[in-house]
Amino acid sequence: MWVKPELCRVYALLAERHADGHGFDPEHWLNISLAQARQQHDRYAELCAARDLGRLYVRRGEREKAHDLLAEICRGFIGGSDSPDLLQARTLLATLA
Repeated sequence: MWVKPELCRVYALLAERHADGHGFDPEHWLNISLAQARQQHDRYAELCAARDLGRLYVRRGEREKAHDLLAEICRGFIGGSDSPDLLQARTLLATLA
């Protein structure tokens, strides 16, 4: 079960390139990824899904929606965390402020 959030993120990438055989849009898959990560209490998977969903919202012009999502996720990580994924999420959040 631990791989489900990541698998849904891959489906989202395929959907962005119109290569998803299921016919769903990227937002559908990223929301599932986020929900799965939350259900499993996997903070790292939650961060990755939220970062990708935030990027999608920014591309669609939904900056406030992206900001709210990323602010909620980034708040849950303490200052000493320097993973590339967290830095990317924080950088995107800073551009939205």
